[in-house]
Amino acid sequence: MKKPSISRAINREQITTFWWLISIAFRESRWRTIGYFFFASVQIATNLFTYYSTARVSAYLVEIVADKRPSSDIWPWIFLTGISSLIAYSSYRLLQIYQHLLYYKIARYSTRMFYEQLCSMDMSDFYDKDTRDELNRINEGYTWQLPNTATQCLGIVYGGLNTVVTVITIGIVAWWLIPVFAILLIPSLVYESKLSKINWFVTREDSDDRHIFWGLSSIFTVARKQFEIRALTAQAKLLRLVEKINGGFYDKQAKIFASLHWLAGVSVVLQIIREVGAQIWLAIQVINKALTLQQYFFYVAMVFRLDGALSGLFNSIARNQEGLKYSSDYRKFQKRKPLLVDVVNASKVTTSSPPFIEFVDAQFTYPGASKPVFSGLNLRIESGQKVALVGENGVGKSTVIKLLMRFYALERGRLLINGVDILDIKIESWYQQIATLFQDFNQYPLTVADNISISGVEHDDKRVKSSAKLSGADRYIDTLPKKYETYLDPSFKDGVEPSGGLWQRIALARAFYRDANIIILDEPTSAIDAKAEYEIFNNIFARHDGKTALIVSHRFSTVRKADRVLVLEGGKIVEDGTHESLLKKKGLYAEMFNKQAEGYR
Repeated sequence: MKKPSISRAINREQITTFWWLISIAFRESRWRTIGYFFFASVQIATNLFTYYSTARVSAYLVEIVADKRPSSDIWPWIFLTGISSLIAYSSYRLLQIYQHLLYYKIARYSTRMFYEQLCSMDMSDFYDKDTRDELNRINEGYTWQLPNTATQCLGIVYGGLNTVVTVITIGIVAWWLIPVFAILLIPSLVYESKLSKINWFVTREDSDDRHIFWGLSSIFTVARKQFEIRALTAQAKLLRLVEKINGGFYDKQAKIFASLHWLAGVSVVLQIIREVGAQIWLAIQVINKALTLQQYFFYVAMVFRLDGALSGLFNSIARNQEGLKYSSDYRKFQKRKPLLVDVVNASKVTTSSPPFIEFVDAQFTYPGASKPVFSGLNLRIESGQKVALVGENGVGKSTVIKLLMRFYALERGRLLINGVDILDIKIESWYQQIATLFQDFNQYPLTVADNISISGVEHDDKRVKSSAKLSGADRYIDTLPKKYETYLDPSFKDGVEPSGGLWQRIALARAFYRDANIIILDEPTSAIDAKAEYEIFNNIFARHDGKTALIVSHRFSTVRKADRVLVLEGGKIVEDGTHESLLKKKGLYAEMFNKQAEGYR
C-alpha cells in the first residue's frame, strides 16, 4: 500500500467543493445561514472588546494596588467586560443553534439528492465496478458526512474571520509575529492533514473488501437471512471473514497513524516556542517602556488568541480534508447524468388500447459480458395478445422484459412501440401503460395497503381490496391483526413476517392495482401452489381481457392459456405457437413440457 503523499492541504477541487457546500447552506436555508454569520461577527467583535476591557481592568488593578488610581475607575470597565462577555457568549450559543439547524437542513438535502440520483441512474451503472465503489463510499456517510462537512466549512469561514480580525489587531504592534506563527504551525497542519486522510486512503484502496463487508453487514441485520446463517452453522466462518476485512481496515489506519507520532511531538514543541517567545518579546517591550502595562495585558491575550485562531483555522482545514474528499465524490456523483434519458420532444404513448410491441433485428449484450444475449431477435406482440416466454435459464426471457422497460438500450436493431422507437418515447408515458411483477420483487416495510398501492397511481382503498381479491391475498389479509393496516415487518408492533406465497400474492396485487393496458409477469407464481396458481391465472386472463399480457414462467401449466408461447434458445425464438400446437410439433417445448410433467406423475 502506498502511504499518503504529502500534498497541499487545499487544492482547486477542494476549494470548489468548499464553496459548493457553503452555497448549499444558503440555498437550503438562506436566513439561517445569514443568521449564523451575523452572530459569528457579533461574537468576534465582542470577544475582541472583552480582551481589551479585561486588559484595562488588569492594568487598573495594578495601579490601584500601587495607589496610583482611585478604585472607582475600575467598576465601569468591569461592568462593560461583563456585558461584552454576555453578548459574546450569547452570540456563540446562537451561532451554534443556527449551525445545528443548518446541519439538519443539509442532512435532509443530502439524503434526498442521494436517493433521487439513485432513481435516475442507468441500470447498467449499478453493475459497473467503479460506480459500485463510488456508491459504497457515498453510502457510508450521506446522512452525516456531507452535512457535517458543510457545517465545518461554515466554521472555517467563521475561523477565518476571527483570524483576520486578530491578525489586524496584533499586526499594529508586531506584524512579524504573524508569518512566524504561520510558519511554525506548518508541522501541525501537515500532521492534522495526514491524520484526516488516513481513513479515506484505506477506504479507496480496499473498495472490494469494503463492498464485501457492507454486503455481509446487511445480511447479518435481517432476521430471515439469519435463518440460513444459523441453519448452516455459518456464523464462525462469516465472523472470521468480517473480522479479517474489518481488522485489516483498521490495522492499516493504525500503522499509518503510528508513523505520524513524531509530527505530533514537533507540533507541541513549536507551540510552546511560539507562545513563550511572543510573551518574552512583549515583556521586553514593557521593560523598555515601548508598551504600557495595559497594552501588555491586551497583546499577551491577543498572542494566545492569534495562536488559537491560526492553529484552530489550520487544524479545521486539515481535519476537513476527509469530509471535503467525501463531499467532492458526492458532488461528482450528483452531477452524473444518465445516458438513457428522454430525447427532446419525445412522443407520448397516449393510446387507450394496448400498443403493439416489436423487436426488429435486436442485439443486446450486458455490460462487461463477452457474448450477446440476443443477436438478430425479431418479435412482434400484437395489441391484446397473451404471450408466454419459456426456455432454459439464461436464454434471455427476463432480458426481454428489461429491454421493454428501457432499463437497457439495444446495441443494434430497434424496439418499437406502435411503430415508434422506444428511445424516442417519453418513458413515463410508456410506464403508465404497464404493470409489472418482477421475479425479485420488493418487500417494503410498510402496511399491506401501502405495499399494494405503492405505485404512482393514486391510493384507493376499494381498488386495493379488489386487487388483493384477484391475487388471492385477501383471505390471508383478513386474518392479520390489523388487516390492510398491518405492517409487513415483524419488528413493528402487530407486524407480521409474511410467507413467500403471501408476499408473492401481495406483489401480484400490486401489479393488478395499476390496471394497465399491459401486464408483465416474471415468474409470478413460483412460491404459490398449483391450485392457487390456476385460480390466479384465470383472474389474470379474465381481468386483462382485451389487454396485453407478457408472462415469463418455468411452470408450463401457467402458460397453457396463452395465445402464443415463444420458446427461446441461443438468443433466438426457435418455436412460436399455442400450447397445443407446440406439443403436436414435438420440438423443444414438447420435450421440456414432458420432462416437467414426469415430475408430477
